[in-house]
Amino acid sequence: MTEARFKSSLSEEEIDKNFKDIDLFSNLKAALEEALAYEKGTPKAGTVVRKRSVPDENTAQMRDNS
Repeated sequence: MTEARFKSSLSEEEIDKNFKDIDLFSNLKAALEEALAYEKGTPKAGTVVRKRSVPDENTAQMRDNS
């Protein structure tokens, strides 16, 4: 299996510099906590919500038909 590669116009050094001070897991945890607070009806002031919907499709049936 080959390694997945992300294509970018930035060099690896530029990408590393851009993400140097970012703690991915802390940011992900904070985002999940915000989503949970929103679902519980207690979002923080300034919380931005973008709702997206997925078509209601029976994917198992679609796979069987192909």
